[in-house]
Amino acid sequence: MRLEKLLSLAPIITELGQDTTHNKMRTEMLSYKESVLKGELETSSKDRNIMFRDIVSVGLSRELRTLLDSGEKFIMAPTNDFSLEEKCIKIKELYGNVVRVPVLSVDSVIFDIIGKKIDNERFCNEAESCLDDSFPIDKKQEFNDFLWKRISLLVSYGLLVVSKSSL
Repeated sequence: MRLEKLLSLAPIITELGQDTTHNKMRTEMLSYKESVLKGELETSSKDRNIMFRDIVSVGLSRELRTLLDSGEKFIMAPTNDFSLEEKCIKIKELYGNVVRVPVLSVDSVIFDIIGKKIDNERFCNEAESCLDDSFPIDKKQEFNDFLWKRISLLVSYGLLVVSKSSL
C-alpha cells in the first residue's frame, strides 16, 4: 500500500490493510488457488484475481519442478485475465497494463488439453495422443520434457496454477 501511495496509484485491495499477517496472506493465496482449481473465481473481483494470480505464481515454477521430479500426481488449471492470440499471449495486469508473451504453436495444444483442469498423468497421455504415428517412440520423453518446460514458463507468468490436491 505504501508503494501505491508513493506512485500515486489507487490501492487495489484495501481490505488486507497494512497489518496483514503472513498467515492471512497465505490463507488468501490458498483460497485463490482453490477457486481457480474449482473454476469458481469471483468475476466481480478482477483486480483482486490479477493480484493473487501474480502473488501465487512466485515460486510456482519451482513447485512444479519439485512435483515433476517426485513423480507425485498433481493438477493444473488455467488462471484468469489472459488471452491466447495468434502471435502472443496477452496477460492483463493491474492498472490496465498488458504483458505480451510470444506464443508457440504448442501453446494452443497445451491449453486445449488442460481445458478447465487436468492432472499431470492424463495431460501426458493426451499430449502423446496428439502425436502422429510416425513420431519416433524414443523422442516421446524429449517431447514431454519440452512441454513441461513450456508449462513451467506459463506457470511463471501466472497463466496456470498447479497443486498436489485433488479437488
